[in-house]
Amino acid sequence: MIMSWNNVYKEAGNIWGERPGGLAIAMVKYLRGHKTNDNMIRILDIGCGYGRDALYFLGHFRCEILGIDISEKTIDMAKKAALSRKMDYYFSAHFL
Repeated sequence: MIMSWNNVYKEAGNIWGERPGGLAIAMVKYLRGHKTNDNMIRILDIGCGYGRDALYFLGHFRCEILGIDISEKTIDMAKKAALSRKMDYYFSAHFL
């Protein structure tokens, strides 16, 4: 299973597009409506893929995100995307 996801992303790249998913967009709207007092928001992104949702959150809030995915390829993609945007990140590949 791990190898197949790595192969999919090696061949196709960003298969879900560049824009964040609907849930991430809805959560940003929700959190904007609540006072965060500029406090650090902590997010666990399970199945983070190449980080499109995590990077979206980082662009809107002061947050600490742990992104976990089964695919080492997507984790590498997420790290590169975060570095290119000069964002702090922690992405990790794990098989639980």
